[in-house]
Amino acid sequence: MGGDRESMADYRKSQYAIHAMALGDGTVRGASSLFDTALTNGLLVIVHQQWPGDSECKGWTRSASQLIDFIMAQDCVSPNSSWNLCACEPLPFMPDSGGTVTVNLALLREALTHTQALRHGRTTSSSEVASDAVAALRALDHHPALRVLSDHELDQYETAVATAIAAEYERAIDYMNLIGGDEIENRANRVSDVADARLGVCPLCHFTCFMVSEELYWGSQIGTCFACSYVVTQDEAEVGELAAEIGYQCSRDD
Repeated sequence: MGGDRESMADYRKSQYAIHAMALGDGTVRGASSLFDTALTNGLLVIVHQQWPGDSECKGWTRSASQLIDFIMAQDCVSPNSSWNLCACEPLPFMPDSGGTVTVNLALLREALTHTQALRHGRTTSSSEVASDAVAALRALDHHPALRVLSDHELDQYETAVATAIAAEYERAIDYMNLIGGDEIENRANRVSDVADARLGVCPLCHFTCFMVSEELYWGSQIGTCFACSYVVTQDEAEVGELAAEIGYQCSRDD
């Protein structure tokens, strides 16, 4: 049973590392999506280890903003103060090198608010993530629950897939902003008249106008949205399959 739980933790650690590394300095295309995914998975790992059983709320995994609220409440972190992650022992012959590693949760929340607004089409501003927010995201790795960035053997294929998914997400958001919400809804309502394909719910615009070309074992769908143009590739679907399989194995433990 412990192996299944470790699999979920390992999966989330890997997702944190892959997306944090792919994020680079925060200026890559799709940075907002990469930041959100890395932050959510990193916080889930930390909360699950430090407060077992509290990473889920009413049967659903908490969002990054909910996790930040939870951490602030549990550790009594005020909005204007930093969260103490861990204490570092001083290096030999460098007595002043030790100290406490801290992360500004308010800074992460501010960056999260900006990226969420962009991802949900509520702003057309730059998708870049501020350098101080990127640094705070990477600082989370000092927590004993993570510590994966320094020794993570980054798979170039996994990084490329994460980057491509984030870039596609941002491209579709730009397209939605260009044609507007009314046109998206009009297209969704007309899909059955013009599309001869099996239809599913689009993971981006959430209308039932996702033209499915293939469905994998755990239900992940490959295809293109008729309304917002979002494309789910084989690679993205396989990422979803892995998450679904691990989630199913964990649910059998409960």
